[in-house]
Amino acid sequence: MAENTQTFRRFRFPPTYFNLSWISMVSLRLLFPEPQIVSFPYKLLGILFLLLGPWMNLWASSYFKKVNTTVKPFEISQHLVTSGFFSISRHPMHL
Repeated sequence: MAENTQTFRRFRFPPTYFNLSWISMVSLRLLFPEPQIVSFPYKLLGILFLLLGPWMNLWASSYFKKVNTTVKPFEISQHLVTSGFFSISRHPMHL
């Protein structure tokens, strides 16, 4: 049992990977600038996706709380959620 706990503590959660990749991308962009590929009006479309992703994440978390189950991947869930975004995808963060 103690061995499983130590393995669990060493595991890096997805936000850690996200933050490391974000820092790496920004650093590389500053160190090795490239020419602009996407023109101005289309760049605004990216803002929509940047806002849509966190909104979907917050919605999924609140929906899990509403049906009294956990969001954490290593805890035992109480219910199988198959409505809302979960009717389209098993994991809405993959959309």
